[in-house]
Amino acid sequence: VTLVAQGCLALLSSVCFSYNKWYFAGLWYIHVRDDLWLPDIAAYWLTFFTLYSNLMPISLYPTTEFCNAWQSFFIRNDRKMVYCEKDFDDGVPFAARARSSNLCQELGQIKYLFSDKTGTLTQNVMDLKRLSIGHCKYGSLNPEAGFNDRNDELQTDRTQGRNREQIESFLEALAVTHTVMVSKEADGNLRYEAESPDEHALVQAAHDLGWIFESRRGNTLTCTQNSVAGGRDTKQPPVKTGNVVSHSYRVLATNQFTSARKRMSIVVQKEDKENYLLFVKGADNVMLERAETKRGGEHQVLKDHLLEFSREGLRTLVIGQKKLDREFVLQWLKEHEDANRLTDGRERALEKAAERLEKDIEILGATAIEDKLQDKVPETIEKIRKAGIKLWVLTGDKLETAKNIGFSTKVLESNMNIQQLDNGEEGGKTLDVVAENLDKSYGQAMMVTGKALGGIISNKNLEMKFLQAAEKCEVLIACRVSPMQKAELVKLVRESGSPGNEPITAAIGDGANDVPMIQEAQVGIGIAGREGRQSVNNSDFAIGQFKYLQRLIFVHGRWNYLRACKFTLFTFWRNMVQVLIMFSYTFFSGFSGTVLFEDWLRLSFNGFGTIPVLAVGAMDQDVSAQVAERSPHLYVVGREGQELNVKKTLKTFIAAVFHAAVIVSVTWLAYPGMDLWGAGDYYTFGSAVYTCLIIEMTCRVAFLTCSHNKYTIGAIIFTLCGYVFFLVVYPCVSFMANIFEPNMYMVPVNMVSN
Repeated sequence: VTLVAQGCLALLSSVCFSYNKWYFAGLWYIHVRDDLWLPDIAAYWLTFFTLYSNLMPISLYPTTEFCNAWQSFFIRNDRKMVYCEKDFDDGVPFAARARSSNLCQELGQIKYLFSDKTGTLTQNVMDLKRLSIGHCKYGSLNPEAGFNDRNDELQTDRTQGRNREQIESFLEALAVTHTVMVSKEADGNLRYEAESPDEHALVQAAHDLGWIFESRRGNTLTCTQNSVAGGRDTKQPPVKTGNVVSHSYRVLATNQFTSARKRMSIVVQKEDKENYLLFVKGADNVMLERAETKRGGEHQVLKDHLLEFSREGLRTLVIGQKKLDREFVLQWLKEHEDANRLTDGRERALEKAAERLEKDIEILGATAIEDKLQDKVPETIEKIRKAGIKLWVLTGDKLETAKNIGFSTKVLESNMNIQQLDNGEEGGKTLDVVAENLDKSYGQAMMVTGKALGGIISNKNLEMKFLQAAEKCEVLIACRVSPMQKAELVKLVRESGSPGNEPITAAIGDGANDVPMIQEAQVGIGIAGREGRQSVNNSDFAIGQFKYLQRLIFVHGRWNYLRACKFTLFTFWRNMVQVLIMFSYTFFSGFSGTVLFEDWLRLSFNGFGTIPVLAVGAMDQDVSAQVAERSPHLYVVGREGQELNVKKTLKTFIAAVFHAAVIVSVTWLAYPGMDLWGAGDYYTFGSAVYTCLIIEMTCRVAFLTCSHNKYTIGAIIFTLCGYVFFLVVYPCVSFMANIFEPNMYMVPVNMVSN
């Protein structure tokens, strides 16, 4: 657009020259060249196009980079976004990080926020709370840490109940099916180190209930079976007063957990070297699909228990085992080893081998783990919704678990119209029914399963229908979704807008499984979680807790957006004013291409025109941080792009035309008086007009600034004093004037004295 406008101004000036050429050719002080090898209109178009080159604000790039650098500096040094807890990262404070300074403004324009649940909304500090073994439920949901065996029901059933064999097998599976490492401290206490909090919680629970993981040496794993449960902490070993039996297992193969498999299994050989067992743990949907079909009634009871646990907001996991024949194990191990040796397609071959093994599993029971919410999560989500940001929570949990967490975090409200999309299964509805039941009124929400999304993604018609339904919703919760499905959802929304008008998407997560989602969004935000720093290292911004998100986007994001709008529009305005003044002067110079401003004077324009707006672009605040954080509805200005759009650009252009007209009119009306007092020469008049332009630019910056401080005032004073110093040094020092432009010598003195 700027180049077109520049070309049109040049064309108009060139046409005017061609039309008035013969009149101005008769004036002795205007020399019209007749040796041009291009036609006059083309040659003078190039002349004027070069003359108006300042219309393209090249200085906007360094201005943007400078302001972005300071904006990211303020984010990194915001003390109110520093997270420090004794049990987190050894007590080392974690400050907010800005890894991509050029995205500071996008923080104030977010339309869709995609969030993980575990470790992002929750603490990722796991505690086993409930168990389902056989037809019985054990434990209770209480605020105390660890598993609370009410009235010692589980221990009683271990010794006297009809489920004692299944209970022992269940606890054995918890103690064996993992990749946890154990070490003994100087005082003899055990220390568990796990890849994930889930594994640590299950091994710790097995320890508390009497199955103690003692050691791992090579591929040999040792556990102690104690009939009397021990204490909560590994630093308080169980009191071994009951029957104590030591068990040794040789780990033959481990089928690792992946987001696609949603389960983990381990093949072991017991100490008698005759019994081979497969222990499996995984999500209920994949485990029950691979369970023995002859025990369907028992599975229904388990499903009821899982539903109850999910409604309590607990994370569920199904545990199973399978007895294996020696011949089958040896044959399968050869297949597994062959797959492990492959260099191409290794992962797929290993998954295929594991799939062949993990069939007809005997379901032993299920665990239910509590993961408490982080501090101020409900308040933060409530503000996000009030800001008009559409919130999509993407989790691998069961639908009922996610729904319960949704209510506790205020993602969902009881008065919402909540539609469940699950292709008509598990009480859900099909996409057509969901789309029909949603309207554009307040309080629309959708819950969708990963299985339903699998049938929608990659089908253009269904994707469009799904997006149209999702756009009506304030919130959307996707359950049982894989990391790739998370990324596909972000991509689907990000590409839903027309080119150049795509919605700004942000994704926030804490773990490695959130990295694809974070990288797919325009703005990636990592949370320093307990599962490593993968999300932090792959994000654009990083914070210590979810609660800091409100300060990041409502305060810094909104400020940065408004600052960027101001210095962008100001830069275009000041360049348009300068070019329009030079364009107006062509009508008085015979369209000869003579520049109103002396060359070296004009070269200082980007410097004196940029310095005052730098402080505004880096530090201006229209409202205080407290007001911005307390009033999320103010965020609409960036979310809807109210400060930088076609309407604002047109207003800026009109303002530039007006200000240029005022400067041209005032200086031209003053010219007869200047000429009368001997200050009407070309250099003095041009310097006077340029001085008016510098003063006008500096005053406009002062009026644009909402919060003046020592830096903004200092930038304005520095600009004006710097310009005066420039006029004193360059034209008024003889050897400087002789080097650059002798005709400018003492022009400022002549301009001021007259």
